[in-house]
Amino acid sequence: MRFIYPALFLLLTACERNSTEIPATLQQPSVLVVNGGENSLSVIDPDTYEERDRLFISAPYNTFIHHIGVSTDQRRFAFALPEYDFSGGHDGLHNLQAGGHVVVFNRDTQKNERTISVPFANHNAVFSSDGSEIWTGLVSHSGRIMVYNSSNGSLIREITVGADPHEVVFSGDGRYVLVTCMESSFLTVIDAATKKVLREVKVDPFPTNVWPGKDAGQVIVENANQKSLNFVNLDELRVTEHIDFSFSPGFSAFSPDGDLWICAKGQNYLYVYRKNGTKWEMKHQIATENDPHQFMFLKDKVWLVNQKQNTVEIFSLETKQKIKGISTGLKPNAIVYIP
Repeated sequence: MRFIYPALFLLLTACERNSTEIPATLQQPSVLVVNGGENSLSVIDPDTYEERDRLFISAPYNTFIHHIGVSTDQRRFAFALPEYDFSGGHDGLHNLQAGGHVVVFNRDTQKNERTISVPFANHNAVFSSDGSEIWTGLVSHSGRIMVYNSSNGSLIREITVGADPHEVVFSGDGRYVLVTCMESSFLTVIDAATKKVLREVKVDPFPTNVWPGKDAGQVIVENANQKSLNFVNLDELRVTEHIDFSFSPGFSAFSPDGDLWICAKGQNYLYVYRKNGTKWEMKHQIATENDPHQFMFLKDKVWLVNQKQNTVEIFSLETKQKIKGISTGLKPNAIVYIP
């Protein structure tokens, strides 16, 4: 018996040490894929293209993690957790009373700092430039943007906007918050400091989402129904350019070399457009797996998530050829790189 007690003591102290150690999974450069069908993060090694780990986020019942906001210091992530699966389309919300949540996740501890419940299903959640606030939009006919204190979860401001606000983004310089309201023909511009609506910028009818543009002074408005993109100049607060397509555009972004890459909704293609003088011309049509949803540029590669294929595809930015395919969790809907 005298040997049991020391052994038991060593076992307990070892368990105590292990329970307080900071996990190593996210302490190195990683590509994170948000998996909405299982509330998880696929953690992918950016050099070997292998899934290093899969982290399951503690989430309220019957929620579907959607998109990711990363704080400026890259130590915290904000997730929208609507009680509605946006992968099935957005129209189904019209007859539902679905709640929503925001989860603040700590990269160092790999645990939730807090969960904030919101009155209706939300599309994404983003940090303010200084990390002190989290902004999220409620996808309802009584459209509202909710601003919370990121440290304690208290409500700072509720801002009334148009019906069905979707993606909420900050301008590159942090001055403005931009949101498209799907049941309108406007891009709503909010002053980030005063939290007051400054301008409703006229865009094509029923704008779907808004994405960062070529620089801090521009955003791209996606119009899936109209099959167009509008480019909004944030210094002039007006549309300065547009492109019409034969397909419905989804996520869009400029590559480092100035080309415009676009996910085609309902088609399994990425399109690459280049401006020739005053005219935009389609230069490449890249076949993808099922439902290309969002992508990012990393060094000389393009990383694309395919929501209905449960995969990431990696393409060469120069040749447009596929380099690798990676299996992820269920229904991936966002991708980001953390150094």
